[in-house]
Amino acid sequence: MSIAEILDTMEYGPAPESDKEARDWIKGLGGETRLFIGGQWKKAKSGASFETIAPATGEVLARIAQANAADVDAAVKAAARAQPAWAALSGHGDSYQRSSAYHSPNHDRNGIAAAGTTVYAYT
Repeated sequence: MSIAEILDTMEYGPAPESDKEARDWIKGLGGETRLFIGGQWKKAKSGASFETIAPATGEVLARIAQANAADVDAAVKAAARAQPAWAALSGHGDSYQRSSAYHSPNHDRNGIAAAGTTVYAYT
């Protein structure tokens, strides 16, 4: 079935993209994510996590760090410390900083993208 046909009928169809890159990233993490707080990846203070499951297969993809109130407090404090510097940036400067971090060979692009997605998903 072509993408056009799937969109016309809105029937279930396989995703056209491969999940290999995402699965490789998860494998590189040891199958468990961390929380991005204060510019660092950290384990949840409680050590708690939950499974995320592929809906098509039921396969456990990864364990996701479960933040508690102490983790949220630490993230809010870190964000408050960083806020003045971010507020001083122009829109271009903000965009440049995010782009530079994403494209730097010293940073984990998927991790940065995942962190950004997580922040937006839970705010």
